[in-house]
Amino acid sequence: GMLLNFALFLCTEKTTPVTTSLCGQFKACFLTVAGIFILGGVQNPTLPYLSGIAVNMLGSLMYFYFKYTAAKAEGKGDDGPAPQLQLQQQ
Repeated sequence: GMLLNFALFLCTEKTTPVTTSLCGQFKACFLTVAGIFILGGVQNPTLPYLSGIAVNMLGSLMYFYFKYTAAKAEGKGDDGPAPQLQLQQQ
């Protein structure tokens, strides 16, 4: 989890807000799947259980896609890389 959060921080610093949002969606999907298998809360995942997880992840990615296309249509889409903070030496 900590490594993924650090990667998301770097993504925020070096890329566009849209890319950061997409990376956040993939991070959430990865953590969901990893949690199922690593933490062992589900002994024998059934097809309905796995289908529910898949629908949840698909819904999350679809939400991102529709919000992105709506922002693009309004001209609020990809504004380029995040501005870099410039420190002045005195």
